[in-house]
Amino acid sequence: MADLKALAKKHGKDRILSPTIELPSGELISDSWKIAEWLDINYPDAPSLFLPSSPNPVQLDSPEMDVAKAYAFVFSSGFGSSDAQWSTFFEISAELLAALYPGDAEDTNTERGWFKSDAKLGMKDGWKFLTSTPQETLVSRAKASLLPLEALLTDRGHSYLASKDQPGFVDYVAYGRYMMMRVAVPKLCEEIWDEKKAVKEWRIRLEKKFWQGEEGFGKTLARIHT
Repeated sequence: MADLKALAKKHGKDRILSPTIELPSGELISDSWKIAEWLDINYPDAPSLFLPSSPNPVQLDSPEMDVAKAYAFVFSSGFGSSDAQWSTFFEISAELLAALYPGDAEDTNTERGWFKSDAKLGMKDGWKFLTSTPQETLVSRAKASLLPLEALLTDRGHSYLASKDQPGFVDYVAYGRYMMMRVAVPKLCEEIWDEKKAVKEWRIRLEKKFWQGEEGFGKTLARIHT
């Protein structure tokens, strides 16, 4: 949060949303899809976010890349977005996420007020809409939205969502939904995300790969809550 505030001040903006990166040129990119595309273009010797198992450098205009990006784009726009209502992770987490922000919930000049505002949510009476569905309905829908992931990980023998043996953009989209819930509603998060064996094992694999398992994960959560 502090980094984003400093970046907003540097560029003369009221606020900058996450995720945002500043390019060497000083340009800001504030969209996870555009950031992923920029990384694939500018770091050709690193594993591709869309074809993580392919040899480097990948052919950016190949038919294989087009198919992989189409899959990733649909997944990100559906499972990874509240707008499509494919998943309900944000709706489940929203009230307790708002409580993590400082300030008056009714004042849009505060962080909490902005989080709940129509401008932030992109729709009139957005907060009312987000919090109007009974929790048991949201939880049931969230569990159902994980069934295709479970099927991919079991029926096709995948260790990850983006490819059989390496994580990519799709994995990070899905894990972002998990992490949002884990920060806001840890008990419900465990109930939903650990219900299916393959999904739970996928999540643990990611954490071992990037955070050295439970200890590193715990340190990350501690930083978020301070």
